[in-house]
Amino acid sequence: NDPTSGSYASPDVNPVGSPINVTVTGLSISGTTASDYVLASSSANGNIGNITPATLTYVANTDSRTYGAANPIFTGTVTGFVDGQNQGDATSGTLSFTSPANASSPATTATNGDPKYAINGSGLTADNGDYVFVQTAGNATALTINPAVLTVSLIGTVEKTYDETTTATLVAGNYSLSPTENGDVIALNDPTTGTYASPNAGSGIAVTVNGLSISGTKAGDYVLAAPSVTDDVGKIDQVVLTGAIIGDPTKLYDGTNSATLGPNNYELFGFLQGQGGTVTQTSGTYASPNVGQELVTANITGDIAPNIGTDLANYVLPSIVTGEGTIGQNNLNNTIVANYHGPDSLEEILANAHGAMLPVIIIPFPAPAGLFTRGGAIFGSLPTIIQSMTAPATADGEVAVTTGQPLIVSPEEILLQGDREKTWWLTLPDARPVQPMQFH
Repeated sequence: NDPTSGSYASPDVNPVGSPINVTVTGLSISGTTASDYVLASSSANGNIGNITPATLTYVANTDSRTYGAANPIFTGTVTGFVDGQNQGDATSGTLSFTSPANASSPATTATNGDPKYAINGSGLTADNGDYVFVQTAGNATALTINPAVLTVSLIGTVEKTYDETTTATLVAGNYSLSPTENGDVIALNDPTTGTYASPNAGSGIAVTVNGLSISGTKAGDYVLAAPSVTDDVGKIDQVVLTGAIIGDPTKLYDGTNSATLGPNNYELFGFLQGQGGTVTQTSGTYASPNVGQELVTANITGDIAPNIGTDLANYVLPSIVTGEGTIGQNNLNNTIVANYHGPDSLEEILANAHGAMLPVIIIPFPAPAGLFTRGGAIFGSLPTIIQSMTAPATADGEVAVTTGQPLIVSPEEILLQGDREKTWWLTLPDARPVQPMQFH
């Protein structure tokens, strides 16, 4: 009957050249004359068996790491056990997975051709040689090496003077690239232009640079954390303004050095186009209270009002400004101007004030014969010529002499000392009508 199944004497793989005994039971015969025969046994055996090893497959779990880093601990499984066996009862040894990739292996990037690396299983031995081991096809590309991440920082100071724009200019020294792996040389493109977060003067301003990129023979093993970078390295300096007093601020002599100024007496230099300010300080000082051209000085600290669209915080403002001004002769209607053109030896002029329409008579003293002159209608007796003890004029020959009370009812003596060709200002009360008077 040729049974199709039987049993091996052992389940294990037989050594080469050593067949395993196979036993078949349930033998029988048939045929028209079968009754004339009998089997010696209903079973039979012989050393004809051969058991070949089954296949166990190492299956690695896919994994990844960063370029330049050590391999992680890889994991995986073994499949293909038969007859209810498992790794514990059919194998010996320690299962492990490893990769030939090392820290210098190129990253899996398009630049490098997208290489992937094998993770292979090993370490097991099949009991009795019942199994052989193979790697699953996917193990050959189970490991991905990611590019190392490089970080760009802005360092130093990115500085300019306020120009109303946010454009920043950078140099190579303003960039810092994080360290590379394996001594690789990677170059940053170091853009020369960036953007300030604000156009206004200040420090610690955020500066942003876009368009970052890297290059080098190992650039394919790296990637930038971002194509842009922002750091608080910006500094915008204030524009330094200067100022001057212009327009020749002028006043009539009043014995003081105070100056009155208006917006048109100031000019500020250095404002950006379209910006400006107005000086509101109305007071200044002449260098001297005397008649003539004098330097005028004004303190304008805190006295500048910005024009629309101008932020004065973007400027270093001047505090002291100067310019030429003029103090004129005080020829008001209560002033008599007396010019003496007498002999060089003449040292004194005596003026006697009398209650008259022309209240002042000017004569030289001592009076040369025939030089006495008076003008206008004089009432009362002629003035008495006496020598006054009035102090000399100032060094520059200028004197203002007040004759006294609003109504002059008694003579006063005023002595003016000086050289020839000097001009004196004799101030009389407003109540008295006066006019210029000269003598020769």
